[in-house]
Amino acid sequence: MAIDATTPTITPALLVAAVGCTRSAADTYCAPLAATARRYAIDTPARLAAFLAQIGHESGSFRYASELWGPTDAQRRYEGRAELGNIEPGDGSRFRGRGLIQITGRHNYTQLATSLGIDCVAQPELLETPRFAALCAGWYWHTHNLNALADAGQFDTITRRINGGTNGAADRNARHARALAALKQQPAPVVEATPTPVTEIEPMPAFALAALPALIQAAPDLIRIFGGKKSEQNAQAAEVVAKIAMEATSENTAEGAARAIAENPQDADAFRAGVRMQMGDLLMLIEADEKSRTAAMDRNAQLMATDPRWLYIIGGIAVLVVVASYILAGIVITGEGFSNEVKAMVITGVVIGSIGTVLAFLFGSSHGSRVKDSRQ
Repeated sequence: MAIDATTPTITPALLVAAVGCTRSAADTYCAPLAATARRYAIDTPARLAAFLAQIGHESGSFRYASELWGPTDAQRRYEGRAELGNIEPGDGSRFRGRGLIQITGRHNYTQLATSLGIDCVAQPELLETPRFAALCAGWYWHTHNLNALADAGQFDTITRRINGGTNGAADRNARHARALAALKQQPAPVVEATPTPVTEIEPMPAFALAALPALIQAAPDLIRIFGGKKSEQNAQAAEVVAKIAMEATSENTAEGAARAIAENPQDADAFRAGVRMQMGDLLMLIEADEKSRTAAMDRNAQLMATDPRWLYIIGGIAVLVVVASYILAGIVITGEGFSNEVKAMVITGVVIGSIGTVLAFLFGSSHGSRVKDSRQ
């Protein structure tokens, strides 16, 4: 995938330079913040600089993911505050500021739980973990439309949206300048040439194919995307689902994400929430894929009418794909170090992929043959 030259890359080195945190803290928060930035489109130097400056101030350069509790006089006033939704005794302390942006109050915790699919009302400490400390900061940033303010250069307004005033404005502004300077010094990403669009049906990536059955089982909403005739042929949609799973679990592979979702209810809830958030985009990909499929079949029909030899070439490729798939399955089944769950996912993926390859070949060939016959 081509990388936009204006999109900054979050690395430990950048976090150290932009936030002033320790290298250890940068290593801890690098992956969660990268996932958060992708999820909430904090993807320009202006947006990321403002975001890092604010969370850097709120967390003391990533030292604190929970408000230091005295309680102080101000903290005692959290108790019973209707605007924070603190309606139960003890809510003030229970729903103290947490996460890299200090989410505070039962009301905010409840909204966050609904959005991310995690039970942070029953388990407020979840927001102190690196993954959810970063995600809840991105959620707050997104729900308060702070990207738009960053785009407009209204950093002081961002401060008031987060703090309710201008507390710590000098430190926030200094951090903002530091983050902008760090991002300016970051080497530009390598920009890949945009490939020429091809109307051929794109095969599903192997990593997404192996994990997809388990992901569909975890999020039934995906049946709308991959059910029936729309099954395993939309490569772009499969990659999007795999990325949602990896971001929801902070895993580096689709297979690892599928295992985490199967084993951890919180990861499963976060994955389902991510699918719901991107369902519109997934449905648009399916519609685009159907148009691409029709165009590919029309082109195949033209080729068939002029030179039938292409049929044997494509048929040979289909056979090779099926054979290679079963060889891979055999290696996984007989090899050591693979769990039963991984073996089951690979076998299921191989069977579906092989059947899909053959059906796609036969469907296209039949269509081309019918057109050829009609022209004779």
